[in-house]
Amino acid sequence: PSLFTDAACGRVLRVKGFVQDAAGWVELNATADGLTAAPIPAEYILASEAASAGRILLSRSQLATQAQRESAIDHLKRALAAC
Repeated sequence: PSLFTDAACGRVLRVKGFVQDAAGWVELNATADGLTAAPIPAEYILASEAASAGRILLSRSQLATQAQRESAIDHLKRALAAC
């Protein structure tokens, strides 16, 4: 039986989920009309993880140059600004 037509399942309009493949994360959307799969940009994943973290620790940052540390911080700021 189909999830979208079986009365025992209730009135299902959409099923949404996320999977990870070799290329990264993919967003899945299924409706009675079909299934779509769309890659999720790395910036979005970074931003959502960082936004949920509350605090970010740059582990082993002493091994990076000052320019690399600043670049990482700028990258985080851009990602969070996009949220």
